[in-house]
Amino acid sequence: MPAATGATAAPRSTASGASLSPGAAGTMTLVARLGVTRAAHTATTLRDGRVLIAGGCVEDSCEGITATTELLDPATGASTPGPTMLQPRVGHAAVLLPEGRVLMVGGFQTGTVTATTELYDPATNAFSDGPELIEPLADPVALLLRDGTLLVAGGYSGHVSVASAELLDPGLTGFRSTGSLSTPRSAHGGALLPDGRVIVIGGNSRGDTGTVLASAETYDPATGAWTATTDMSVPRHKLGVIALDDGRVLVVGGSDERDAFGQYRSAETYDPATEAFTATGDMAARRYKISGAIVRLDDGRVLVAAGSRVPEVFDPIGGAFGRVGGDVDTGFNFSAAALLPDGTVLVCGGYDDGIHLTDQILRFVP
Repeated sequence: MPAATGATAAPRSTASGASLSPGAAGTMTLVARLGVTRAAHTATTLRDGRVLIAGGCVEDSCEGITATTELLDPATGASTPGPTMLQPRVGHAAVLLPEGRVLMVGGFQTGTVTATTELYDPATNAFSDGPELIEPLADPVALLLRDGTLLVAGGYSGHVSVASAELLDPGLTGFRSTGSLSTPRSAHGGALLPDGRVIVIGGNSRGDTGTVLASAETYDPATGAWTATTDMSVPRHKLGVIALDDGRVLVVGGSDERDAFGQYRSAETYDPATEAFTATGDMAARRYKISGAIVRLDDGRVLVAAGSRVPEVFDPIGGAFGRVGGDVDTGFNFSAAALLPDGTVLVCGGYDDGIHLTDQILRFVP
């Protein structure tokens, strides 16, 4: 029986010397099924606690880009059909706006990348057109700044990485250009820092066949400029990046130029006070393609729920990962996860190493 079930693996020590047995970090249970198999979709928790699942691919080999959506019940995880988006999207960004609507940004479509955006309104349960991006983009970093402005940075335009960055004001009147990244980046990650700046980390400089980056840079909204900061210990793309409660940024997994054959177990944290990356404890499993399934929990720990059959939770105090128990029998890439109001997490969809999609909906209980 695999270690993820909590039945056979030995306890593991944290950086502080405490012992973490499998399952001590929480449990993962299959609770429901999506209406269709999906991967590279988005999962957004709405103000009323429901989770909006949108787009993605729905056929093996990540074919069949869809415009369909589903709404997950926070109590049961059960799925019901949602309204259809105006356009099919995979590898798009979904941003919950302060007023409660969800903005879908860019994404891949069959044979192309789109500059379109659209808005989901929970009050009407319908999508409407949003302002167009200046440049077609898929897989950008899309983050709300302190004043409600949306920053969209980097990503793919076609299958080429871009250095451009755009801003959308809180009134959604239109995108405008801001300072460009010093390096084109796709398959990168980003986080909002405590002082209001944004950091983007790693990625690939030219697309899937380009150079994987160890570099990082910060964006200052006051000046509209990007500034290089220190490098990570290793180059990473298709990584997980998330802000911690103490102001640091956690960087998890990813891979080097060998892609699936160069996946990492390692993780590191960025401290904006020192502008330095520091290695932390390793994960039990190597993983990549995890950006949609890394979630900061209510207690400050971080769930990493994709890329391996062994979900793990990072404890920022001890600097170590603990294995999650439960009935996860296969690890999936490009899954999507959403934190619920009760502190649990729904994790859904993804594809395995053979690019076979799943319809599973899992619930993580800390």
